Order: sequence, then C-alpha cells, then structure tokens
Amino acid sequence: MKLIGSLTSPFVRKVRIVLAEKKIEYDLAIDSPWTTESDVPNINPLGKIPVL
Repeated sequence: MKLIGSLTSPFVRKVRIVLAEKKIEYDLAIDSPWTTESDVPNINPLGKIPVL
C-alpha cells in the first residue's frame, strides 16, 4: 500500500498510527498538495491528503 501525504498533516499521522496498530505495511510518499509540482490533484480530485 502506498500512502501519499505530508509529515506535518495531523490526518496523515492518524492514518499512520492506525496502519502501525494493525501491522499493515505501507510506503510513505512525501508530497505537499500546496505546491505546483504536486501529484496529489491528479490522484485525488479534491486535492486533499492523505491519499491511499
């Protein structure tokens, strides 16, 4: 599973805690949805993180 998000986002932290508690392996891809080079709007139409 791939988790796309920012380290400063409280929502991403909550998802990471749940994944750790359930022992689900994931790859964290750091991406900020506020930059112009971001891929988040292409993956999530709302442009919000976290994206699984």
